[in-house]
Amino acid sequence: NKIFRTIPDIELRVFELTYSLQLNTRIKQNQFAAALTLLPELKDLIKKYKEKIAVNYQLSFGYLMVYIYYGTKNYRQSLGQLDLLKNSPNKKLMQELQFAADRLLLINHLALGNYRLLESLIENTRRNHRQKAMNTVLGDVFFKGLKKIISAPDASKRQKGFDQMKHNILAIKQQEIRAWNYFNFDAWELNVMA
Repeated sequence: NKIFRTIPDIELRVFELTYSLQLNTRIKQNQFAAALTLLPELKDLIKKYKEKIAVNYQLSFGYLMVYIYYGTKNYRQSLGQLDLLKNSPNKKLMQELQFAADRLLLINHLALGNYRLLESLIENTRRNHRQKAMNTVLGDVFFKGLKKIISAPDASKRQKGFDQMKHNILAIKQQEIRAWNYFNFDAWELNVMA
């Protein structure tokens, strides 16, 4: 259409909106495997538009890739992609997304059974959130629950700790509903490693 051709960087805008909608829709529908198939092309397009892509889309796509890898149980890839997101020069933007990324870092390590590493990560993350005045009810429940899980003496008690933490998180959903934009706590399952 002639009218669209006059819009600057129309291909870039179509790419940003299309992939954002496609990935978010698949995630909302718990279709992580379908979303995973889009990532190779997404990465190629991010490289193609590297200099022009809006910062909010760069960060959002980075987070969505982390979440998709997590959702397909590719925890190590999720952590690798998370490193790229956390090392972004624009990481101070979209602070809410950054805090969600912090939670996803801890969630990935929990899924991998990295309990010793989690001890220091939990404290560092909690301190970082306090310094940025991002104390939330969700943060308090989440950090307290993780600490209980990693200090449990066996897998059975860890699983009970996880179940209790999830119950506590779901109980505050209405207070913290924006956090569900970044992670579906309702569908969160965990088979705690020994």
